[in-house]
Amino acid sequence: MERVEALVLAAGTSSRMGQNKLLLPWDGSSVVGSLVTTLKAVGLAPLVVTGHESEKVTAAVAGARTVFNPNYRDGMGHSIAAGVCALSEADGVLIVLGDMPGLRIDVLKLILSEGARYSGNHIVRPSYENDTEGHPVLFGSEHFPALSVLTGDIGAKAIVDSNRDRLVLLPVGGRYDDIDTEADFRVEKESKGRD
Repeated sequence: MERVEALVLAAGTSSRMGQNKLLLPWDGSSVVGSLVTTLKAVGLAPLVVTGHESEKVTAAVAGARTVFNPNYRDGMGHSIAAGVCALSEADGVLIVLGDMPGLRIDVLKLILSEGARYSGNHIVRPSYENDTEGHPVLFGSEHFPALSVLTGDIGAKAIVDSNRDRLVLLPVGGRYDDIDTEADFRVEKESKGRD
């Protein structure tokens, strides 16, 4: 997989947070804006899937391509499908949760490097401390048809589970952190020393 596109899932309503977590301040930007900057730093041109507060999220990721998911209230699967259908020519798609502003550049580089060793029928996923399978997840192009018809809120779990023989788990160490609650946000900011 040499031509990889990054798909940032940024359409959700942040129901557990009580406000749009993607727009919270992070490192002089926003949660999602900082994530897009990190993806660009490793040479990726992110495609951001918007939904809830689409205009505000689009402004927060200024310069990134966006696609609107009109079915964003129906779950992550719809956002993945909307994004995959909007991809240009690619050998793989790196699906990234929009609430991971602390995503490490070394993790991204390892995933992309490992992905370059495999064909379009593989999936590369990081494995964090305690063997926690996390995000982002790189899917080869042979998985695009299945990704493009996802629905519901389970995301691509069924695709990963049914392709365990093609799954490459990449030990990366460290914690797997995303932000779902105010407490998560505070802990993540403190652990990363962010403003």
